[in-house]
Amino acid sequence: MKYLNTQFDERSVCYSILTEQTLSDYMTLIEKAYNEQGMISGQRDKLSSTSAIRIRKRMVEDFDKKAVFPPVVVGLVVNQEKFSEIKKINNDEGLKSLLKGLAEDSFSIIDGMQRTTVYKESFEKNKERSIRVEFWVTTKTESLTYRMLVLNTGQVPWNLRRQIEVVYAPLIKEIESSIKKDHKDISEKIALFRIDDKQARLKSGQFHADDVIEMYLSFGLRKEKIDTASVLAEDFTRLDLIEAMANKNFLNDFISVFANVCRLDLAFEDSINTPIDSGKVNIGRHIFDSMPAKIGFTVACSQLIYGRVGTTKSREEQEKSITKISHSISRLIGEIKKLESENQKQQFFSFSILNEMVKSAPTNRIGDWQRAFYLEAFRLMLSDEYDFKSFESCWRAY
Repeated sequence: MKYLNTQFDERSVCYSILTEQTLSDYMTLIEKAYNEQGMISGQRDKLSSTSAIRIRKRMVEDFDKKAVFPPVVVGLVVNQEKFSEIKKINNDEGLKSLLKGLAEDSFSIIDGMQRTTVYKESFEKNKERSIRVEFWVTTKTESLTYRMLVLNTGQVPWNLRRQIEVVYAPLIKEIESSIKKDHKDISEKIALFRIDDKQARLKSGQFHADDVIEMYLSFGLRKEKIDTASVLAEDFTRLDLIEAMANKNFLNDFISVFANVCRLDLAFEDSINTPIDSGKVNIGRHIFDSMPAKIGFTVACSQLIYGRVGTTKSREEQEKSITKISHSISRLIGEIKKLESENQKQQFFSFSILNEMVKSAPTNRIGDWQRAFYLEAFRLMLSDEYDFKSFESCWRAY
């Protein structure tokens, strides 16, 4: 591996390290990132189109004829100690020292998945050829996400959901680390399941990582209705999310909100773990079993913190809203803990009304209706109008 040069990006607080390495070394380096992110050839809908396959075939032919492609960009999340040493790197040995001992899941491909697919298909003929690889090194996942979105906006092959999944592992890893470090009251009760875990949510505090990513997207977009197959690929939507992620506090704000989802989820199950209604929602865990409820709560918090789409709030206003949300959740959990009899719980949670409202929902686009329903319910719950005596007013808010 040959070191070329280093530049510091002050905007996203990343180091850009340009290198030259053999195709064999590169494929070994990113094999886990490539395979575990579900980016194997043919799995991405855009790449399965006739035109995309023809383009990739042409790229393979060009590469076999010694064509030179732009650098692949590999994201690398390191600790603060390693990060502070990067400015001293000026040769091959320094680069090797940086990469030595790093876990495989520290790496993520933030620009160049299609080129990597081409390299994979051309590997046997070209394993000793040199290619250029640029490392974007940071201590924070959101810096990689921001850079990735900027690099890929306007390009055809990826929709936004697929882009986010490229940094899926580091993002979830950072959320887990932050919950463990900064939210010790719930850290032992929270589990985030990966796709390969193939585990169902059986109790409160358990979440699928894919759902958390969608909550993360909704939090940035401040919208409850997301069509990941099309809407997220639109440039205006991309720009909304890029703008949100440009805020250095964005990920910490999201984790704070997610931690409050977890606290509520756990409190709901602790209070009601045997059915108190005959409808679909009859125990506490069932509320956040629902993806629309998770999204509704997340977007209600996002709009309270940052304002509705098209508006902005100062950081001071944002921090006040985050504090208000935490206080509201703490007060609500306190009220829930006071409930003793089944009658008190029935009146407070009002599951019969919730089930009646959901049952009467229009059958067309019911998922969108439910997201809007829960958004209004949780928006009221977090407002000054809520009296903390019952969820009935929340379930009737939409």
